[in-house]
Amino acid sequence: MGSSSAGLQESSCAPRADFVHFGPAKTPAKLNPKEMKLRLLTLTLISALVAMPVLRAQDNKEDTTELGDKMDKISGAFRKLGKQISDSSKNEDSLAQVAIIKDAATAASQMEPAKKKDLPPDAQAKFVADFQAKMKDFIATVDKLAAALKANDNTTAANILKDMKTMEDDDHKDFRKKKQKKST
Repeated sequence: MGSSSAGLQESSCAPRADFVHFGPAKTPAKLNPKEMKLRLLTLTLISALVAMPVLRAQDNKEDTTELGDKMDKISGAFRKLGKQISDSSKNEDSLAQVAIIKDAATAASQMEPAKKKDLPPDAQAKFVADFQAKMKDFIATVDKLAAALKANDNTTAANILKDMKTMEDDDHKDFRKKKQKKST
């Protein structure tokens, strides 16, 4: 057996065709302090960017209320209904969406908007009464929509849905608490 220039003994065995020899391991180059700081800063920034959407999602969930959850159900069903209201072949599903809207609206009519807390105590009772009256009007309109869909009168149903959208926009201006803009 002979010795190689690297100080290793060579084997008398024939080399295998499927084995690749890379030679002795080399020590990694040492990083200077500036390179280490740059790598640490890069890692920190990447971690912050990954964590930011998760933190924002948690912030949004803190602002939800039971009334807000009911309104979200109404909104989801309302959007789906808007896409299919003119198609009479989807009236069965449209009626299911109307039922979701009515159930959520009926439950929401018994609740109080968060905006009530921002009003003076002497105006709060009137505010809640006005909210409940508007919800009753909305539910009556939902009943008209259901009747139009049951009669396969999708043109009337589409007009009623348009009126409901206008009601929603107007009532949100009156009863929904304004969203605060978050500073980033």
